[in-house]
Formats: sequence, structure tokens, C-alpha cells
Amino acid sequence: MYTKTITDSGLRIVTEQMPEAQSVNIGAWICTGSSHEPEERTGISHFLEHMLFKGTATRTAADIAETIDSLGGCLDAFTDREFVCYYARVLPEHTSIALEMLGDMLSRPRLDASDIAIEQRVVLEEIMACEDSPEEFLMDRFTGVIWEGSSLSRNILGTCDSIRQLDPPALKDHWSRTYVPPAVLISAAGRLKHEEIVQWVERHMADLPDRDLAGEPSPRFDEPGPPEVCCHHQLLDKDCERIYLCAGTRSFGQTCPDRFASHLLDSVISGGCSSRLFQEIREKRGLVYSIGSSSACYRVAGFLAVSASCGAESAQEVADLIGRELRLVKVNGITRDELERAKQQARGGLLLATESPGERMVRNAQNEVYFDRMVPLAEVLDAVERVSLDDVHRVAHEILDNRLLNLVGVGPFGDGDLNLEMSVG
Repeated sequence: MYTKTITDSGLRIVTEQMPEAQSVNIGAWICTGSSHEPEERTGISHFLEHMLFKGTATRTAADIAETIDSLGGCLDAFTDREFVCYYARVLPEHTSIALEMLGDMLSRPRLDASDIAIEQRVVLEEIMACEDSPEEFLMDRFTGVIWEGSSLSRNILGTCDSIRQLDPPALKDHWSRTYVPPAVLISAAGRLKHEEIVQWVERHMADLPDRDLAGEPSPRFDEPGPPEVCCHHQLLDKDCERIYLCAGTRSFGQTCPDRFASHLLDSVISGGCSSRLFQEIREKRGLVYSIGSSSACYRVAGFLAVSASCGAESAQEVADLIGRELRLVKVNGITRDELERAKQQARGGLLLATESPGERMVRNAQNEVYFDRMVPLAEVLDAVERVSLDDVHRVAHEILDNRLLNLVGVGPFGDGDLNLEMSVG
């Protein structure tokens, strides 16, 4: 059973009871992410996420770790482009303890200068590790070009320069502007009682920053604007043995009905072992070990993308084959059997996820973030079922366009002998 409460302070609480579950999953969602940051403070949302684990007014970092370990639970967090999430998984009898600890972390972060200096080194190491990883370096550059003109293009981690400039006043200001009750959402799923969750949240999160009571206006963060229509072809030289490539095109946002047809199209093209590209390029020709979807969907826009890695001698052939399959889909559409298989794949994924309290917690939170309501699973399944062959063909013809195509390659391009081209017609 799904239940929603909005407290007097504006904090939203959504829960889903799963009587058969042996755990409770709790997520504290901050409804601003890296795409809402000022350009000069890029990476601050992710850095602040790290800092909340460094201690509070009453707990050290070791206290936080020891408490959750002593419960046999887990506590972690992640930052995305449109939100930050702190989440805990505990036994039902430890729910109050987990909520008290999350409330303490969100309401009273220490943000000590010496801790910040240490964590700056940690995050700088994280940035450099991503730079050293061809796959992560590739996706960072790809999102940068396909989201050109939008704050969605910024690296979630920030840059080395922006991280070095962070200090206690900047972090306290960002915390006080973004961790306010109207921008905080608590989502919980598992063996729980909604009334108890509300009671504990109101008790343990009463000290979140409240700018209205301080006589200041609540923050209003502009949503990221839509990316510019662009076409990029970038080959980036990197000292590695293989070629890593990502090719993709603009797609639809979370609130666009065509996202369902785009998702099914993505599934047919590169969404699993039965997909066209996996079968054609790996199974039939043995040109790659991995090839698959790297697509994403946010509030205002999404992208459909394929990523692969291969030897330099095979790179152009792989690019040609990807382009050929995309052209065939654009011109001829997909078959009825492919559409039905993609629908079954979508149905299976959605229904199997309902067995997990963690998956339900995330789904309920994202429904609130994007739609401000609980979207029944039956509604999503119906939307998937109603997608027709004509819908998929129309969407394919709209987005598989050379004017929207972005291709990024990472690998040993330094000598200039290797070039990559791709066309979808």
C-alpha cells in the first residue's frame, strides 16, 4: 500500500508497505542535483554528499560507520544530475535508528575546514581515476557534447579547479539553500507503518534549514534548459590499447509520452543479448566483447546511445555496422516480433523490480520528483503495451538523424592514421 504525507514544513514522505519484506529501505532525496549548480560551483552537490558522512555536531565519521555496521545494515549515497539520495537498508526494528541518523546527517553536518581539505584530496583522486578509465572518460565526454548548451552537460564530480575552490562558507550556503524541507523527499519501502515513519521523520528532521523562518525566501532553482541541437564528432587520443566509442542521438524526457517508444527502440537496437547490435557485431562477427545501450532520460531531455570497445583494426568496421543497423531501423522500422520481445523485456524488468524494497523506494521517489504523484505500475505497463510499430518507426525516423548524431571515440588516435566516421542517413 502506497501512502503520502506532506508535513507542515513542506517535506514530502512517501511509503510503500511490503508486509512480506524482511527489511526497510529508506531514501532521503534532495531534489536538486549537479545540473542545478552555479557554473562556478560545479561538483558542489557531490562534494557535499561526501561531507555529510564526515560527521555531525554529535557524531564523528567513525560513529556513523560503526552505528550502521552494528545494525547489520548499509548506508550509502549517490549524486545525479537532478537529485542527491542518501539511503539506508536496515531490519524493520532498526528503522527509527536509521531515520535518526539520516536526520542528524542532513540537519547538522559538521563541514569542518580540516575535513574539507581531506575530502578535497579524495574527490580529486576520484576525478583523476575517472580520467584514467577509458569507459568513464568516454561517457563524460559524450554527455558533455550531447547536452551542449545545458547544465546537464557538466560533470557530476566537478573539475579539479572547482573542487579546490570549495570552502566552509560555500558548502554551508549550498546546504542551507538545497536541504530545505520543500526540497527534501523521504521515500521508504518494506515492512513498515506509514504513521511511524511520519512520526520519526517529523521528530528527527525538524532541524533542517528553513530559510522562510529565517526571513529569507526559499530557493528557486531553474530547471536545466533543453540542450542545443548539435552534432559532434570527437576522437580523443588516450594511452590505452583499445578503441572505446559511444554514438548517440537526442531522445525524449521523462514527461514526454514518446519516451516509451524510444525505450523499446533502444531495447531492440542494443538493449540485451538478443538486440540487433549484440547479435550482429559480437555474436556473428566477434568484433567486440561488450556492446550495449548507454541511454539516459532526464526531466527535459534524454538520449539514445550505444557504446562499444574493440581493437583499433576493427573500429571503423564496428562504427559502420552500428550506423548500418541504425539506418535500417530508421528506414524499415522494427518487426512485430522484435516489438513484442522488447515489450516483454520491459514488462519483466518492471514486475521483477517490485520484489525489491530498494527498487520500490527508488521508483516511488522518482515518481514524486518527476510527476509529483505515484504513477501506478499498471499505468506504465499499459503505456508500454499501447506502443505500436508505427510509434517506434515514427520515433526512429525523428531521432535517428545525422544532424543529431554525436560520435565520441577514445583511444590511440595520436598518430592520425586512424579515423572514425558514422552515418545514419
